[in-house]
Amino acid sequence: MINRGPVQKDSFFSAFTVGIKTELFEAGEALAVGDFVAVNYAADTSLTKVYKANSGTATLLVVGVALEAAAAGSNVRVQVKGPCEVAKVLTGVAAGTLVAKSAVGGRANAKSGATERAVAVTLTAAAANLASVVIL
Repeated sequence: MINRGPVQKDSFFSAFTVGIKTELFEAGEALAVGDFVAVNYAADTSLTKVYKANSGTATLLVVGVALEAAAAGSNVRVQVKGPCEVAKVLTGVAAGTLVAKSAVGGRANAKSGATERAVAVTLTAAAANLASVVIL
């Protein structure tokens, strides 16, 4: 077992760092911190570019949340699993809600349909279009 040192107690998320997973992608468009991002399996068969997730494009598969701002064509770190403190979720979504891509690019909203794929569950109520989530 790897000794990672003492667990930091300054944040709720500190105890969960082992469950966090990130990947490096190319930004297919300008992205902001907290955007839910997706690969477009119809337009980019290599699945290396990410775009703001939105429900208007059926071929977008959400992969996670952008951890940094990125210009189109540059690399961007994306959290693909685990607790995330800053995710864009439409204001008004309650804590404990499964969320999916929404009509607003980069933001998630409460999952509404049986065929919709849940991408995260909110840990906090969304305020100012931000919430803490666990990415599934």
